[in-house]
Amino acid sequence: HDSHYPLGLGYLHSYLESLNKNYNVKTQFLNNVSLEICLKTLKEDLLTFRPDVVGISMMTHSRVGAYKLIKLIQKILPDIKIVLGGMHVSVMYCQLAEAYPGVICVVGEGEVTLGDLLERWDNNLPINDVRGIAYHDEDKGEVVVTGGRPLINDLDILPFPKHDLFIWEGKQIAGLLTSRGCPYKCNFCVLDAASRRKVRCRSASNICDEVEHILSSHPSINTVWIHDDAFMIIKERTIEFCKEVVKRGIKTNFI
Repeated sequence: HDSHYPLGLGYLHSYLESLNKNYNVKTQFLNNVSLEICLKTLKEDLLTFRPDVVGISMMTHSRVGAYKLIKLIQKILPDIKIVLGGMHVSVMYCQLAEAYPGVICVVGEGEVTLGDLLERWDNNLPINDVRGIAYHDEDKGEVVVTGGRPLINDLDILPFPKHDLFIWEGKQIAGLLTSRGCPYKCNFCVLDAASRRKVRCRSASNICDEVEHILSSHPSINTVWIHDDAFMIIKERTIEFCKEVVKRGIKTNFI
């Protein structure tokens, strides 16, 4: 209850807000509620917020709930555009595009891809040249997979994820990503579908700026939980981060 929250959604939210397009973005944090409450909450959002686009984060163990949400959206507001993202989608995009025509699947990192999709829809342009997506083409009667999108090499260009969405008064644990990716391809892990066995690291100063932002904005936080795929894989980078923490006198627990 007081640990993990979806940093991926936090990154998408802050990235869309940073595009200066006057996007009105709403993110729901529904990790710890029943499916019944989840669908009821989202139905109310659909009818009151009236979004043009709905993004759904899908992991394998939450896919059934996502399927129900897709059907709910298509039933009550069939003109809304639906974008799926997450690890399950990055692996099973062909199956999902076939099962749900009209839904766009984002393969891999989602920030820039989602921004490109919204820009195309804003200007009534086709999306077939947006890299990193899969969708069912009605004219061709098949799933179209566009070219792979390059990974974001300089993670410092991304705005900090919107922690405010997930941290309530009294919460003690915040989440943090200091890098993305892992160089290995273990047989029990699907990460290579998104990270392609490449590790990209944020700078120590950028990470510590975020930690200081979290601690100053949310006084109840006393622990920062690092969720990297392979935090210590580049030893020199890890030591650089630790030295920056010491240099700045940052006082908090790290997991």
